[in-house]
Amino acid sequence: DVESGKELQHFRVAHPFYITATRFNPDGRRALTATAQHFGTLDLGGPVILWDVATGREISRFAPHDGYVFDVQLSPDGRRMLAVLTGTQSNSNAIQIWDVNSAQRLLVVQGLWTPLFGPPAARYVSFSPDGGRLVVLSFRTITIWDAVTGKRICTMEPQKGTAKPDFLVATQFSPDGRFVLTEQCNGVTRIWNAATGRQVQAFAVTIHSAQYWPYALFTPDGRGVISGSDDGIAILWQIESGKEIRRFQIPGPGRAPVYQMVISRDGKRLIAICESARKNDPKQGVSLWDVESGRLIKQFYGHEEIVGFSPCDETFVTVNNRKPAALWDGATGEIIREYK
Repeated sequence: DVESGKELQHFRVAHPFYITATRFNPDGRRALTATAQHFGTLDLGGPVILWDVATGREISRFAPHDGYVFDVQLSPDGRRMLAVLTGTQSNSNAIQIWDVNSAQRLLVVQGLWTPLFGPPAARYVSFSPDGGRLVVLSFRTITIWDAVTGKRICTMEPQKGTAKPDFLVATQFSPDGRFVLTEQCNGVTRIWNAATGRQVQAFAVTIHSAQYWPYALFTPDGRGVISGSDDGIAILWQIESGKEIRRFQIPGPGRAPVYQMVISRDGKRLIAICESARKNDPKQGVSLWDVESGRLIKQFYGHEEIVGFSPCDETFVTVNNRKPAALWDGATGEIIREYK
């Protein structure tokens, strides 16, 4: 409970499984948990379980035995589940779509590529805002698929323009579904027409280290893109003109890479997280910005592993495995309460 901080429900999966991902459905009445189990040095697949949030009762379970499920997503209408699998079997690195009510598998899409180390699976595959399409990232190409028929709609392949590695590291649909954003490890963010596969725009940020992967996201109105560099700077770009609109520069010497960003649904607040914040570096941390003015509202430290704004954008929550989850005021950056 957000106001009181009291635990309302507890979901426990049976031994020897552990939870790899969780999702609410759109109305918040049900929750999904993906599970796996350790078997020696291997991670083996477990069931995906659908729970009733009010009672804690298990409603149904899905059994994608073709691999280890490391991410689950729900379609915008909550009727279909997308499971991202990896493993050693025939459908490794595959995407499966299931009917939530019947627990029947509807579709399998191959071709997903995920590096051994990297950001969460949600950065490699996602539903379009209307739920009718999927965008899927592979090593050097992005494909858009019909989420019902499994037919390929179009393919996008950036031209290699540098001697340095420039493979793709993330992709996402714009809020209106018209565009697709792709990120490359060399710091180039490209915008593509989601219907034709034609490149619309490209933006580049500074990347000094081969170990850093850039982070970029659409603004909620779909007209802009914010991309982070590895020198502690996030840049707001206008898609139509390709021009830089504003910079958000982390203050202080020795700025570290921006490895995660979250923007509020109204587009007024931006949270940028530096890599060194994960190491509890007192010089770096989480920065809360006013997007319109570029004003730094607050810097804070130690709550940086998961960040999300509330639907009303007035508050945001942070999670860190060393500290309690915390609720913050989105206007002032002051902590409201902790959840232990």
